[in-house]
Amino acid sequence: MIYGQSLYYLPDLKRLKAIPFHENFVYEIKEGDCIGELVGLTGFEHSLVFDSNEYTSTQIVLYAKKEGEIIALASATMTNNKMWEMGVDVLPPYRKVGLATILISHLAIKILEKGIVPYYCAASSNIGSQAVAYQSGFVSSWISTYKNILDKSSPFNEILKDLKL
Repeated sequence: MIYGQSLYYLPDLKRLKAIPFHENFVYEIKEGDCIGELVGLTGFEHSLVFDSNEYTSTQIVLYAKKEGEIIALASATMTNNKMWEMGVDVLPPYRKVGLATILISHLAIKILEKGIVPYYCAASSNIGSQAVAYQSGFVSSWISTYKNILDKSSPFNEILKDLKL
């Protein structure tokens, strides 16, 4: 069995500010149906996922481009009408220059302007992601603990065995 914890962050309105964009990159934002233009984009599995019907619950994306290629992408997915979960990916050659922090800070402000609360999640083992949250102006707010059973069993097998769908 594997246990893990996810750390959740909310914006600290006293610290949250738009971190200046790097001049070396071009930035674009997409919302709603325009996000569908990104179907097939690879390398951004933490921030942008489409199902087999090319549907995504992602509501808004902000990305950085270099020489026409998307190199970093932050997004927000609707959890409910009041809260959207944020995610970010940066392609390996462009990491450690602050792109994730820049994108998350700008996207959080954009989401707050819509009257929606953005939140950010990081695995307890992902120190880099935790640093992005803090440096973007977020503060640790709650923890979720989970477990995975790797033997294909479930603690609910007995309860579910007679369930008919």
